Amino acid sequence: LLVKKHIHSHQLVAEQTTADYRAEFGRISQMVDSATTFNQWLSIYRKLISWEIELSQSSDNSIKEVLQYQKNEANQEFCKYIRRNYYDWINRRVADEDIPVMSHTLMRRRILPEVDSAEHTTLILIDNMRYDQWRTIEPLLRGFYDVITDDLYCAILPTATQYARNALFAGLMPLAIDKLMPERWLNDNEDGGKNMYEEEFLRRLIQQSGKQYKLSFDKLVRPEAGRKLLDNMQRIYDADFSVVVYNFLDILSHARTETDIIRDLTDDEASFRSLTRSWFEHSDLFVMLKMLSEQGHTVIITSDH
Repeated sequence: LLVKKHIHSHQLVAEQTTADYRAEFGRISQMVDSATTFNQWLSIYRKLISWEIELSQSSDNSIKEVLQYQKNEANQEFCKYIRRNYYDWINRRVADEDIPVMSHTLMRRRILPEVDSAEHTTLILIDNMRYDQWRTIEPLLRGFYDVITDDLYCAILPTATQYARNALFAGLMPLAIDKLMPERWLNDNEDGGKNMYEEEFLRRLIQQSGKQYKLSFDKLVRPEAGRKLLDNMQRIYDADFSVVVYNFLDILSHARTETDIIRDLTDDEASFRSLTRSWFEHSDLFVMLKMLSEQGHTVIITSDH
């Protein structure tokens, strides 16, 4: 029995994981049927992602199909929940405690309070990062940061970068941005960059919030931009609040559907998570996070959509 345990440990763990999910399936289905609040949906989502990660090592394809079915079912019910509540949220027609943190309220409700409580704060915004990808890279950071907590917020609709990220930095819904700063907003049918004024939006929000932070803002699209920033870290060290936007995962997500070789490398979600972890582990971003840890910075990592 001892020899079998060591030789077949991976198989035994996989079998136990499969059995545990089968037992949990009914409980998750009941949670989906009875969910009426955003926090309840967050609990469901966390459970499903945790099981997806756990079962990714299993060779039992049938149980993976069951999990995918349950995810699809939860997605359909969550869409119905959003349809019923979204209009009331954005028009503040319900109590504040019933409205989740959203793109246009994230900065005021969650990030600026952290900046106020720390000497130096750095916000790392990874474009299009998913929660399962965060779960993949988060263990790599545990040796460098004292406290790591995770929370989820609700992106506005449409969730595309043009809408969600501008809303995040401006602290405004897109319609409000268009009305207040029409020269800074381009609609879908207009030519030009749709996210050109994020730093300006953020500076306006900080000023309107009565803050006087020394701000540093960088947007990294090409790999060489990350290496250049590493050579100029003193600017980030000296800032009260520094923001770094990383576009790599959004580029990777698009390449997953448009480039044959990337599509072959990421033919399922487990391989996509693996590629994400491999990128992060060897990225300038990971080097930057280690450097910020040495300087004692508070770091917030989030996604825009």
